[in-house]
Amino acid sequence: MEALELAPEHLQKALKLLRSSEETQLNLLLTVSGVDSKDSFDSVYHLWSYGTLNELVVKVRIPKVEVKEGQLPMVLSLSRFWKAANWHERETYDLVGIRYLGHPYPRRILNTWDWDGHPLRRDYLQPIDALNDKAPGSFR
Repeated sequence: MEALELAPEHLQKALKLLRSSEETQLNLLLTVSGVDSKDSFDSVYHLWSYGTLNELVVKVRIPKVEVKEGQLPMVLSLSRFWKAANWHERETYDLVGIRYLGHPYPRRILNTWDWDGHPLRRDYLQPIDALNDKAPGSFR
């Protein structure tokens, strides 16, 4: 599958072009996900074309050195252009901690509103579950 990496400031313009261009016709946003890599936070978009049956993965990489201590990495929201982005961006925010600027309802979707941290981040500390922790080496 082809992959393309974009600078965050080019995301909206590039994806609108990929969607509306007669050549690409990448008119379906399959998913938006996030990755906490060693040196960066990645917002990953999977696009598909009904007309040509082509797929493309688009990545926006935010280097960790550019994210200030105590703040979240930020990427422009695509929810204005694709309704499917709404829930996917909320899920990525909730689990990975990428904030999508311009999102109409940037709230947690899987964890409770008062959940501390983002469970798929490398720096996340699992809360102790006294009811299920049967042994010190338990995976539960």
